[in-house]
Amino acid sequence: MSTHRPDELLEEFTRGFAFDERVREQLNYDQMRALADMFLGWATHESSDPTWSAWLTGIVEGLLAEADNLGPDWNPPEPDKVSLIGFLGRIANGDPTAPRKKFPRS
Repeated sequence: MSTHRPDELLEEFTRGFAFDERVREQLNYDQMRALADMFLGWATHESSDPTWSAWLTGIVEGLLAEADNLGPDWNPPEPDKVSLIGFLGRIANGDPTAPRKKFPRS
């Protein structure tokens, strides 16, 4: 039985849904949709905590709403620095040019 109150889960969903304007500088339409799909998989995984799932589901809905708002032609210039969300969006979209830093092996 869940000990999570519906109002707590709604609060997490709302927190996730609050779209960060900087994301549109990092991701194109396809990357937003691919990232939303990846996050939805994480949110619905059987091992996900309900609070985590609510937050991720809010992010999914925010990404899909923003992608739909911007339209399929949305393709911002490549940023000087790719943020974590930008990196994840590129990986989720299968972008073979996603920046990958090699770390020295110890």
